[in-house]
Amino acid sequence: MGEKSAKEILLALNAARQKLLMERQDNELYNNFVQSAPSNLRNPNPQGPQNYNMRGYWESLGKPQSFDYSQPLEDDGRYHATSRNPQTGEILKFPNHPTFKIALMDDIKMGYNPYISPQGKIYTIKKGDAIPQGFVPYMF
Repeated sequence: MGEKSAKEILLALNAARQKLLMERQDNELYNNFVQSAPSNLRNPNPQGPQNYNMRGYWESLGKPQSFDYSQPLEDDGRYHATSRNPQTGEILKFPNHPTFKIALMDDIKMGYNPYISPQGKIYTIKKGDAIPQGFVPYMF
């Protein structure tokens, strides 16, 4: 009981192979995107620890092959990335980012509350929406 047939094993191996191929393709696309991005986004904190989830930003854009330079520059003459993934609610800035608190305050003003996931990621969730299991309010 519980033994897998040769066909089941082959199917599982094929699924694992497909997953690895997709991950490899994703990594290649992501690396191309990062290399095409403006220098301030490629390495937003060159003198210290990472302070922004660039991969989360890339995923929120639909995994494009390259950075979209048609968007307008900000007042400081640089391109900026979003603070929040609109599909997942994940805050892409880390607490050590200089504008992390501003991003959270902006979300609160728009009717979102901050939470921390069991994995330690910070999300903002619209007031009244269901809170995923294990999420706890984030105090800052």
